[in-house]
Amino acid sequence: MIHLTRPSSLSALVSLAALLALGGCKQGDDLDRRVQAATERVAGLEQAVAEKDALIERVKKLQIQEARLSQQLSPPTVEAVEAAFASLHGMRVISERADAVIVTGRAPLADFAERLELLGTQQPGLQAQELNLDGDAIEVQLVVVQPEQAPSGRRKVPLGSVLPWNQHRREALLALEAREAELAAQLPAFVLSRDALQWRINDLQGLLLTARESRRALMAVARAVTAPSVLFAPLELRWADGKVLLGGRPTTGFLLTDFKSAPPAGLTLTDTFQQENWVTSVVSVDPSLLEAPRPGTAPGADTQAVSDGQ
Repeated sequence: MIHLTRPSSLSALVSLAALLALGGCKQGDDLDRRVQAATERVAGLEQAVAEKDALIERVKKLQIQEARLSQQLSPPTVEAVEAAFASLHGMRVISERADAVIVTGRAPLADFAERLELLGTQQPGLQAQELNLDGDAIEVQLVVVQPEQAPSGRRKVPLGSVLPWNQHRREALLALEAREAELAAQLPAFVLSRDALQWRINDLQGLLLTARESRRALMAVARAVTAPSVLFAPLELRWADGKVLLGGRPTTGFLLTDFKSAPPAGLTLTDTFQQENWVTSVVSVDPSLLEAPRPGTAPGADTQAVSDGQ
């Protein structure tokens, strides 16, 4: 008697074989990617070991650079801020948080801007978050934004079971990982973490640049809308994502259409509205207004600009 396989069983076997083939292809592709990545890491480690002494010196210099940048982003002391504004009588410094200070009082905007520029050369990490202006009454909130944590290192994903026809890929990967561990053992730990160190340096440099731009941008917008005539009183400015959020009560004779069609030089306005007696706008500042003041326009600006990230 001849026993024939039922069509339903044959179909199930074909489906199973197709699934195994598909799974094997995906697994093979994944192993190939892992082998390629491991090959590149091994090549990089071999070069690092060959240049070990020079690499150690380079990483030590990066560590020094990172330490200096971190110092510039340290919270300011109230005494340092008070000293920067000491020549402006009536100004006072309020410390509400460990990383933030408020400078408030009465002073001409030009004089206040000069002292803020001087403070920026001494405390480059201070970011100006808010500026309120009403006549000669002025208040600025300054904060130090802390850097993010560097991304964690590569997370090793377990291989799990490997189909027989992918076994040679698995063996190649294991051999590469063993070689990788052998080479890594020949390098100091701080050298192996140099990528995270470089990431942190880039982050610190970005924060210092943003801090400088925030201080100068708020001052630039304040000057632009108060000279030659005052457009808003009071005026509220806030730094957000590289732009200045403006809010203010328009003064007599202010026309929103004129403000939108012919904004002050160097300013680009978007989302500009007037609701009752209050105007809001998102302001982009031309980079030319963010340059360091010319020598003589800010105390110490010509000699101290280098420490402010110039």
